[in-house]
Amino acid sequence: MEGSAQVRKMESLLLEMAEILIRDGNFRSHGSSPEEIYSFSTPLFLEGALYTKMLQVHRDVKDSLDLLAREMRRKRNLCEELLALGTPLDMEFLLMDHGYKSLLPILRSDLALDSEGRVFLLEVNCGCPGGELDPAIVADAYFRASRQSPTGIFLDPRGESLETILKCYEEFREGRPHFPEKPRIALVTSKAQRWFMLPECRGIADYYRAMGLETSVGELGELDFRDGKLHLRGDPIDLLFRKFSTQSFKLRLLEPENFPEEAHGARSLWRALEGSALCMVNPLASTFFQDKGLLPLLRKEFPRLRDVIPETHILGGDLPQSDPSLYEEILRGGSFVLKRRMSFSGRHVIMAPQEVGRRLPQLIEEEPNRWIAQRRVDPAKGFFGVFSRGELKAGNFPFVVSLFGGSAFVRVGSGTSPHEPINAHMGSATTFLLTQEGDHRVQGRAHDLEPHSQRPLHFSPWNSS
Repeated sequence: MEGSAQVRKMESLLLEMAEILIRDGNFRSHGSSPEEIYSFSTPLFLEGALYTKMLQVHRDVKDSLDLLAREMRRKRNLCEELLALGTPLDMEFLLMDHGYKSLLPILRSDLALDSEGRVFLLEVNCGCPGGELDPAIVADAYFRASRQSPTGIFLDPRGESLETILKCYEEFREGRPHFPEKPRIALVTSKAQRWFMLPECRGIADYYRAMGLETSVGELGELDFRDGKLHLRGDPIDLLFRKFSTQSFKLRLLEPENFPEEAHGARSLWRALEGSALCMVNPLASTFFQDKGLLPLLRKEFPRLRDVIPETHILGGDLPQSDPSLYEEILRGGSFVLKRRMSFSGRHVIMAPQEVGRRLPQLIEEEPNRWIAQRRVDPAKGFFGVFSRGELKAGNFPFVVSLFGGSAFVRVGSGTSPHEPINAHMGSATTFLLTQEGDHRVQGRAHDLEPHSQRPLHFSPWNSS
């Protein structure tokens, strides 16, 4: 009887959260109906020691990758040798002075825990990583619907991104005192990515405005450079938070005839960047360093990452001859997954053992050095209540944690096949991370939370992992 009461309580909570998320309007893709919200779940609770361990992994990955990126920028031959650059414009992006110190200001580490509590890095996103908004609005819906109050800590990723981009702007402005102390911010996406990025941009902009900053949202095609300043729909901007891919931008520069609505905006932004008339975060070159082909090098060169990054190999065309035993192990399909070096949103990932064996010979012949094989990691499972397309369910589901730093979002594989990535674009549920203790510092100091995020939180039985 008590168990049935708990289930009913959980279902009531999820339904009320769904109503709040529908009213919010940003927990869905652009252009979809209000009821078509993404899947979500009750939160993940991590003990402080485990959270601190994951946070240390994130910091080690970020520091190591930033160090590698700096070394590669100093030695052009390393860029050409290690990165999958496609055009001379890519090298221009790499060598451009973006006006602040970090090459990878906003970096997201996608981490998995195994059943023994070990932390593994699956991949890095440091181009224009998404996922800041969803945990924040799911957390808000949970706080409002649960009406409970023991203890817990939630860090809003929007607060962390704001701190990061303002730090970059402060450094940018040191050599350009004519820029205003308080920047006019724009979050900009592209037409190709607006279906999932525009709602995120709107929700982030709402937060920034609540912090007292003038913030607008738009698309590449709405940019115009005139009188030495970049404008969005006629309004000047000082700081652009990039929510479009480097590839999208590059195509609009190189093939303007194929993108008539955005070509002028892309050229305008390029003129602003070349003339240091704008601070943009992340820089265009940051995307190149999320290349999964760098994982073997990071694992080799940075000892503290050797137990964190799963065994990873670039699939060269000569693999059957150069390492026949490794080739045979990958071919059997049970030990490795295949991933394209430059991919995102769960695309171009091959996990089913039979499919790995079938595709491997084809990939090394037709796309040599463009894919990696990564040793499988079986993510730990936690108990979650899930709302997905109007259906409610509860159970033990695998999850992955994506850290931006102190803040994070969680993806729960409630409807995901074991042979598919745990990814929001693949139907996984989104939720947020709660922890009670541990090191919650962000870039060396305590993180400022939204007022609602400072409230004590309730950990009911279905939230515990």
